[in-house]
Amino acid sequence: MAKIKLENINLKAIKFSLFLKVMISGWALYIAVMSEETKIGLLYLVVAIVFAGFFVFQLKYYKKKKAEMEEAD
Repeated sequence: MAKIKLENINLKAIKFSLFLKVMISGWALYIAVMSEETKIGLLYLVVAIVFAGFFVFQLKYYKKKKAEMEEAD
């Protein structure tokens, strides 16, 4: 029982982390588009792309773990 509760907390933490990655990626993309300097715009564009990549990999992990939890129930 404690293991299921711990995994549930872990899934909630992953969901929060996914939300943060979306916010950071969106913020960096906004700064990249609104920036007047090319170097700063490119830097923030790279940051947005990197966090979007992190989001995709973590979303795959989240879906896999959630499917495992539903399968265990």
